[in-house]
Amino acid sequence: MQQKEYKKNVLISAFNCSPYAGSEQYLGWSSAVATANYGYRTYVLTIDKTKQEIEKWFEEHDDTRLKDDLSFVYVSIPNTLWKIKGRIGMLVRYRYFQKQCVILEKELEKKIEFYYCHHVSWASFVQKIELYKLNAPLIIGPVGGGKKTPQSVEKGFKKKDRLKECVRNLVAKMATHSNWFNSCCKKATVIFVTAEETKKLIPRKYSEKVVVNQAISISADEISLKVSDRKNHEPLKVLMAGRSLYWKGFDFAIKAVGELIREGKNIELHYYGSGP
Repeated sequence: MQQKEYKKNVLISAFNCSPYAGSEQYLGWSSAVATANYGYRTYVLTIDKTKQEIEKWFEEHDDTRLKDDLSFVYVSIPNTLWKIKGRIGMLVRYRYFQKQCVILEKELEKKIEFYYCHHVSWASFVQKIELYKLNAPLIIGPVGGGKKTPQSVEKGFKKKDRLKECVRNLVAKMATHSNWFNSCCKKATVIFVTAEETKKLIPRKYSEKVVVNQAISISADEISLKVSDRKNHEPLKVLMAGRSLYWKGFDFAIKAVGELIREGKNIELHYYGSGP
């Protein structure tokens, strides 16, 4: 009889985790799937709101091996916290999730020996991370949080948006002086960051642990691109998608295309998304 292969256990904390969304949600999902595909028995802590989507994905995909190697532990968020709107509401739910994670993670550690634990989402080093309290080695990221808007770009912001940038930079600076931040840096085996600016947030004595790497990618088998020849009379069609928030720079794209049209260029800009 062939002996069953022993797989090392990995614990992932992914506040947002969905196979049907982009950004933070897909980061949590893709990180979990990639870890399982590398041959680890993967346990993922995420919010219960994603349960229906994750179960739907497994129903649509006949992947027995992945289903065996990937388990989800859902943290229930009280309805009262879902009633808090906007970014404040998201922050409150995230803090609640982190506290509940520590309780659940310590219970799991009594039953399962983890090879390492991995903080994936929220992908920011500014928001509190609790995994350093566990016994297993810690991997963080990729996380952001240290990027600053160039002054040449910030000049075009409205006053309220410049104030938001000022507050965001202040919060990032304050986070680096917190006990949890330094505890995370000390405990972490590897710290993945999304940019050099975030790397500068890490105390110099931990710099050898820091690796700059992008957070989100997608495998080639998940997308299908059809490229067709553009006829001379057809406009060049440019697509942009996302939330129309001030720091994403969609206004620059609109202005740039406007300049090209005034110069007589045959171009169209298609935008898909929502926001202010």
